[in-house]
Amino acid sequence: MAFTKKVPLGVVGAITPFNYPVNLALHKIAPAIAAKNTVVMNPSMEAPLAALRLAEIINNHFPDGVINSVTGYGSEVGDAMVVSTGINKISFTGSVATGLFISSRAGMKKLTMELEGNDPLVILEDADIERR
Repeated sequence: MAFTKKVPLGVVGAITPFNYPVNLALHKIAPAIAAKNTVVMNPSMEAPLAALRLAEIINNHFPDGVINSVTGYGSEVGDAMVVSTGINKISFTGSVATGLFISSRAGMKKLTMELEGNDPLVILEDADIERR
């Protein structure tokens, strides 16, 4: 017999990348909210506006404090989130090197990491590359 007990963790730190800023932010925010957690999001400084707008839209439909956004470089804001005792889980998408750094600094925090995705593209010989 097996069962799952869903217990909120508290605060989830979501560190998002520049590519697919809305999609990848939602991959972190939606499960956290569904599990009754709050979120502190640090969007990439290379593309923060879409993720910040997403947080604004979500905040219009949830109580204050469910989604919180903190902008700044990952080396400063992200690192502060990773070592913070007020954040119980880190969800990160990015490089293997940064993922290893986060895991070395996070202590006993729960971590979810998507590191250097491998999305190959195959172009067949008969592809009409010039066609639009």
